[in-house]
Amino acid sequence: MLSELIFEDILKSQTKVRHRDSKGDYDFNCLLDGAPWKTANHALTLEIISPLGDEYDRMHEATCILRSTESSGRAIIRMAEGHRLYEELTLYLQIEKYIISPKPTKLRRH
Repeated sequence: MLSELIFEDILKSQTKVRHRDSKGDYDFNCLLDGAPWKTANHALTLEIISPLGDEYDRMHEATCILRSTESSGRAIIRMAEGHRLYEELTLYLQIEKYIISPKPTKLRRH
């Protein structure tokens, strides 16, 4: 749900990056809080760490820099922590959960 918001709505389902000099396109993986979004078998990775993720408090600058060197490279975006952001994300997740949950059927009176 949150991954759809970030990767589909904000990033417009972009999973390729163009090299500035060679003009070659390179596919990249998308991770949100460590969980892959769609396929995750490319050399490059874009990882977004949200305040709702379990590792958020442990992902300080030094840890992010160290993790960014994994595999063939990893770009890491650590979302800023803020009371309003947390409230907005939590509300969004609650709304999405309500939308996809089964609804009781109403009984008609004759």
